[in-house]
Amino acid sequence: MSQSVRVVDFYRQTGQRLIDTSRYPERIAEYRRVEDDIAAQTAPFYQVVLEIGCMDGCLLYPVVRGLALTYVGVDVDAHAIQRFRARIVEEWDGTAIRHAVALDVSDVGALSELIVPRRTVAMFPFNSFGNLQSPTGALDSLRAHDVDLWIGTYQTSPSATELRRCYYDNARIGVVDHTEEDCGVLFTSAEGFKSYAYRGDFLRAQLEGRGYEVEIDDTHADFSFIHARLREAARSTEERP
Repeated sequence: MSQSVRVVDFYRQTGQRLIDTSRYPERIAEYRRVEDDIAAQTAPFYQVVLEIGCMDGCLLYPVVRGLALTYVGVDVDAHAIQRFRARIVEEWDGTAIRHAVALDVSDVGALSELIVPRRTVAMFPFNSFGNLQSPTGALDSLRAHDVDLWIGTYQTSPSATELRRCYYDNARIGVVDHTEEDCGVLFTSAEGFKSYAYRGDFLRAQLEGRGYEVEIDDTHADFSFIHARLREAARSTEERP
């Protein structure tokens, strides 16, 4: 079984516990509340929002659902996307464009008909960027289509690492180990779980090296929120209503 198939199988089964809000430590619940608030402030500056790691629509979709923009939920789990599509159909008001697509973000070119260059943002909630199998491939693909990025992630401090361990223990996703690497802190399990929290300087270098202007909000203990905008589009983005 390939690594990517193992990861999808993990999130389809055991990994569902990670989005069970009854298992959240209070600091994780706070992280999600803050993330939703910041995402709600960021999304209206764009015509198109791609939510990467949308799962079954339980994360950012409720935040952006009422906004006058095109929304596309992207996840590698086709079963979660199937459930999400049913929800979209049930809740659709007949106006704004809403899609849910089973896709690896490295293949975002498949969505080129929906992407508006420099007016599209890929939003990675709840450390979904740290769960990517090929983060550099994802960045290259998004940059090739002139897509801005917004990332919600854990910090790499000892307190953030301990919070993650508590969260994973509460979710009962199996025995989880962590290692500290130059790029960040990696948690893994024998069941297929693999999740990085990347260092801020690592992410900044990756993004700036691809032509992005990067703002990192690390004022929230244990969490950071990153907004990366194409340098040549930064001024027009700031001037949007």
